[in-house]
Amino acid sequence: MAKFVINKLIRDKIPEIEGKWELNVLNDQEFKNSLYLKLEEEVEELKAATGRNDLIEEMADILEVLSSIAHLNGFSIEDVMVAKNHKSNLKGGFNKRLYALTAEYNESSYKTIEKLRNAKKYKEIL
Repeated sequence: MAKFVINKLIRDKIPEIEGKWELNVLNDQEFKNSLYLKLEEEVEELKAATGRNDLIEEMADILEVLSSIAHLNGFSIEDVMVAKNHKSNLKGGFNKRLYALTAEYNESSYKTIEKLRNAKKYKEIL
């Protein structure tokens, strides 16, 4: 029998399906950290997916991880969907494929300007 080091979060039923597993039950902080690592893993798998079925499977995996993150924080994936729909209604989605190069605001948009200045990912053009 071949033995492998896994060291990652796995789905609950995987040990029942096949193999002999050495497992730990994670505390909340370990679980949270492992969920974020799992989310990164699943996003990479989504980016590498080819074909409709692979894309759907990887998106389902991401939703499962997001559902677990929501549950760990005391709410449901349905709560997330309500917020997603609210945000879509308020700000729109990504259907138009708009890609922002720069943005210019009037000084009356003080809150927006300060938010952008304080976000390290945006460089102010002087």
